Amino acid sequence: MPINTDLDIEEIGKFASMKETSAEEILDLYLFLKEKDTITI
Repeated sequence: MPINTDLDIEEIGKFASMKETSAEEILDLYLFLKEKDTITI
């Protein structure tokens, strides 16, 4: 499954392995954002 990001594989791995954020949490967030037509920050 492709991910639209400016991070490279090593950076994604570092982010995904952080104790504060689990891989499951990242996947949940990705799926949540994927369902949205627009995202306002």
